[in-house]
Order: sequence, then C-alpha cells, then structure tokens
Amino acid sequence: MTRRTLFAGLAVASAATLIGFGCTRRPDTVAWPDKPGPKVVVTFAPLHSFATSVMGTRGTVRTILATQGPHDYQPTAEDAKTIDGADLFFHNGLGLEGSLIPTIRNARPGTKVSFVDLGGKIPKYTLHDMEDDHGHEGHSHGHGIDPHVWLGIDTAKLMVQAIRDELKAIDPEYAAEYDKNASAFLDTLEQLRDEGKKILSGIPKDDRKFVTMHDSLGYFAKTFDLTIGGIIELSPGQEPSQKELEELIEACTKHKVRVIALEPQYSSNGGAKTLERELKRKGLDPILIVIDPLETADPAALSPGLYVNTMRENLKVLSEALKQK
Repeated sequence: MTRRTLFAGLAVASAATLIGFGCTRRPDTVAWPDKPGPKVVVTFAPLHSFATSVMGTRGTVRTILATQGPHDYQPTAEDAKTIDGADLFFHNGLGLEGSLIPTIRNARPGTKVSFVDLGGKIPKYTLHDMEDDHGHEGHSHGHGIDPHVWLGIDTAKLMVQAIRDELKAIDPEYAAEYDKNASAFLDTLEQLRDEGKKILSGIPKDDRKFVTMHDSLGYFAKTFDLTIGGIIELSPGQEPSQKELEELIEACTKHKVRVIALEPQYSSNGGAKTLERELKRKGLDPILIVIDPLETADPAALSPGLYVNTMRENLKVLSEALKQK
C-alpha cells in the first residue's frame, strides 16, 4: 500500500518541519488545559475514543490527525508543540504512521513524552498478513502486516488494555478508576460484537461478501464472519489499472459479489463506478454503500462514543445491503 504510511516520501520534509519549529522545548506555547491527570496525545480518531473511554473525566486527550488521515498526514508546528507538552503518545504502529515516531524522536530528543506503540502490544499470531487472503475471493494482494487493527473487536480490546496499563503506570493513584473505566468499555466492545452478529444474523455465509475500497477491513470481516470479495484500490488513493479492474470484475461476477463499500475518506471513486457499471451490465444489480474505517473524523465529533457508534452504523448499513435481493 503505497500511501499506507503517514510519511511515505516525506521523511526529510517531516524532519525539517519538526526541527524548524523548535529543538528547544516550549511547553508554555501549548494550549494544554490546567486540568489534573495525564496529558495524552493520540494519532487518530479510534485511539481518541479508546483513550478518553479509559481516562473518563481525568486528564486530557489531544488528537493530531482528524481531517487528514494516516495515509497522507503531514506534521505541523502546532503538533510538535502539543507533543512536547504531553506525557503519553499513543500510536497505532504496524507501519500505519510510517516514519512519524522516529522522525519526532530524532528531531526533538528533549521531549519528555513516552511513545506507546499499541500495535506492538498485540501478539503477532493475532495479526493479519496481507499476503493471506483474509477470506478474499480473488483480487487480493500482499503487502505485509495489516495495520488496521482497531477495526477488529479482539485487537481493539488489546489496544484498550494497553492504554489502561500505561495510564496506571504513570498515574497509579487513579489506577482503580482506569480499571473501572476500561472494564466498562471492554464490556461495550463485547456488546458491539454481539450486536453486530445479531444484525447480520439470517444472512447466509455465501451472501456475506462485499468489495472494499482498499485493504482495510480484514479484522472487521474476521470479527463478523464476512468475506471480502475484492479490493478496488490495491494502493490506497490510486485508481486500479485496467487489468486490475478486469480481474476484479471477473471475480465479482464469478462469486456473485454485489455490495461495493466506499469510504468517506476517498473523493475519487472512479474504479468503484466502473465496477458498478460493469456489474450492472452483467446483470448483478450492484449496491454501493459507505463503510467508515475511521481513518479521519470531524474534530467536533471526537468523543468516547465515536468508535462504537461508527462501527454500529457500518454494520447496519452493510447488513441492509447484504439482505437486499
């Protein structure tokens, strides 16, 4: 995935940005509120929901990625200042953020923030290798470990537990509160799993197939016993070649895959439109829906409930489409 990393092709520019805005720490310029508890930075929206759910009313969480997703983020001077004033920096890891973390470490060696790679807390045997098929029925590809771990319930729970443990380590006086909050959120994630299975109940296994915009929904599909019937953009943001489209059309036709899941992060849907047109021509009556992998979010919408609410809506939309005859 060419644009899977945050800083693909931008490492030098990133370093220059961060260095240019201060090897000298200036936490006084950071608008961290005067509020008791840890000051936490996260990279993007799902981690905001996880961290705020565990922290409750204590401390503050800042998210450096919102309208820009982890496939095309570029650092800002304000980000560097925010990071300087933080205690913990939670990032997804597994290659999603590319060279972001080493760039910050190299450019700002005086920062006191503790970087926590949440993906690194997940046992390797639970991770998906994109060289495997993830249940794909054709048109799959291999690019190493799938970093979209927040979209699977089991892996999301491991990330929440890691956040809890890090908060307890730096703020032991409130360990019981973090345990309580984390336990409640972990229960909510289990309820989400059960709700998803109920929403999808009644749909035969052979009908639980859909096409994705890019290779982001492997953990989601495994959690809810779904099959990814194909991928439109093998490199996120890059339209498929004619050959790739032909292979995808053939796979969808062969396996009767009708549901095409777009993502709100992608304004260009040329490949999806072509697939829709060709499947119509072959008499398959395709259905276009939107599934949000939460790689971006409206900053005003960042909240403890954003993750669960978005996942619930994704399941509802997908179920309705799969049930259409």
